[in-house]
Amino acid sequence: MPRLRIKNGPSKGQTFEIMTEPLSIGRDTTCGIQVMDKGASRVHAEVFRIGEMCFIRDLQSRNGTFVNDNRIDEELLRESDRIQIGATVLVYESAEAKEDGEGGVEFADGEEIGSLLELRLEDLSAANVGEGDGSEAARLRAIYRLGRILAEEREERALIDKVLPFVCEQLRADVGYLFTRDAQKGTITPIGNYQRTNERAAKVSRSIIRRAIQEKRALLTSDAMQDTRFSAQDSILLKQIHSVICVPLSVSGDLSGVLYLATDNPGSSFTEEELEQAAAMADPIGLAIVHIRTRKAQRDHLVSTIRVLVRAVEMKDKTGRGQSDRIANYVVAIARKLELPSMQIEHLQMAGLLHNIGKLIEGAEAFYGSDQPLKDLSAPEKQVHYALEILSEMDDFAHIEKAIRYQLERVDGSGPQKMTGDDIPIGARILATAIEFDCVANATTGDDRPEQRLKDAVIEMGRQSGRTLDKEVVQALLVAHRDGTLHEATLTQEAAEMAADA
Repeated sequence: MPRLRIKNGPSKGQTFEIMTEPLSIGRDTTCGIQVMDKGASRVHAEVFRIGEMCFIRDLQSRNGTFVNDNRIDEELLRESDRIQIGATVLVYESAEAKEDGEGGVEFADGEEIGSLLELRLEDLSAANVGEGDGSEAARLRAIYRLGRILAEEREERALIDKVLPFVCEQLRADVGYLFTRDAQKGTITPIGNYQRTNERAAKVSRSIIRRAIQEKRALLTSDAMQDTRFSAQDSILLKQIHSVICVPLSVSGDLSGVLYLATDNPGSSFTEEELEQAAAMADPIGLAIVHIRTRKAQRDHLVSTIRVLVRAVEMKDKTGRGQSDRIANYVVAIARKLELPSMQIEHLQMAGLLHNIGKLIEGAEAFYGSDQPLKDLSAPEKQVHYALEILSEMDDFAHIEKAIRYQLERVDGSGPQKMTGDDIPIGARILATAIEFDCVANATTGDDRPEQRLKDAVIEMGRQSGRTLDKEVVQALLVAHRDGTLHEATLTQEAAEMAADA
């Protein structure tokens, strides 16, 4: 018989068989499974059977019903599915499930722990691995710290700027280079370099790189000028090159580039242990770079697709063509001047593109009853409401929701919800400033010269700074204007229309 088992809380361990009649879940005493949880509604959800299949249905609960961390309206249950209602977790077990255990694994609760060694991850991260410390523990700490760098950085340039100094420090290298390889063209391209001193960097040996690529293995030469494998091939290039480590970057069996390290000091050659450590570091570095590039390509494709869809929406209104694209560019320029994290900038760009997507169903209030709450909202408020409804199923919705929801708020409390100052999310303050700037810069009245419109918009932003618009955000916009960042983003209505028509 299929059943639900409570995983946590006061009723932990209790099981409830799912019969032919629906089994209700909630705080009410009449429910088949009473969940004493503040996050649960009185009658929160129900589980029912259709033949041998069991389903769970949310009963318009306040906080939602989740299956395996995904919010659901109605969902087919499968073996070991985790149902979360408030903070309470239940597990679905089919008729074939073992009486004891979960998914074939038996867990022991409350077992005695005699001797336990705990190692905090922050201890590894902060550990100071000194130069020349060749201990196994030091090498493991270095690998761990490299993994943290690769996991935390999402931009290629920033990742390379952190990785190369770290690797050079750990392996006593005077210079370090990263090259990527184009498999089709057979070319290698430098994507980053680091030099520990201001002295002239050692020359790079093409022969060493070529051999590492051809043989697909890590190479070490303790004195390149005396190494018979290379000295006869390019003695000029190898001049002043002493100890070198060259390690291929392999991703899924494909060679994506090389890590090249060199030292100018004849008396301090690399060791075999350092070669092994460089080889252990190289593949994760290559994988991280490929991952960042793949993710960027996917995101660029997504943004391009959304731009096309937004442009189709803007075709309804001649004066609005190109507006969302401009605002997205303004938002990115402002966010960069504020030095926001790269992921937050990406989300704000998406919010800028989609902030006015509610125009797609403008006039939809005709489908609601006369007592529908939207009837008392202004047109911009309705568009925000529709935008949130359209985007609610989007994967990134949680990251862009606040910027779109509160874009009409003003720091002086004059917005629809009367929010003030820093109570307004930073994304919404940035989006509001970008929209206002675009509105003035592309006004249908006034001077027809784009340069003058831009100047007028900048002056108007200065007037509103600290009054209706956030002072710090406006200052970032003005800085972006002064250094020319906004110029490419600013389009006249005519140019936007031509781009849309094309």
